[in-house]
Amino acid sequence: MWNIVKSNGNCSDLWRGLVPTLLRDAPFSGLYLMFYRFGLHRMAVDESHSAPTTRTMCGVAAGALACLITHPFDALKTAVQLYPNKFHGSTARAALSLYTQEGIRAFFRGFALRATRRTLASALSWALFDEVRQGGTSGSNANILLLLS
Repeated sequence: MWNIVKSNGNCSDLWRGLVPTLLRDAPFSGLYLMFYRFGLHRMAVDESHSAPTTRTMCGVAAGALACLITHPFDALKTAVQLYPNKFHGSTARAALSLYTQEGIRAFFRGFALRATRRTLASALSWALFDEVRQGGTSGSNANILLLLS
């Protein structure tokens, strides 16, 4: 961090990529929760007593869908941060440049890696959250241990 400030003489470079990061992360959370709850509602007879595997499957599907929708902003963030002189911190310039050079594929480069990481992390955390919140589907914490193993 200090190397960035020393080499450029100011702190503004620390904020490079903030706009695409916000455009990626805020919608991801909302979309994830919406898809997760919708999946639970569609798959479970009683949403409050869904099995941990049902919650995990809904979480994986929700994470994949949310990643698919928000990944273009991740590609923009990466481009703006990796090539600051090329885009001068402009998200719009980065988007136009990526599209003209590589087409729509540029916005989905690295999708599989990000989707795997974000999907599994989100699925496990939300499934575990719901399991703890409901006190386990059988009223014991045995399901929580099964989910963690």
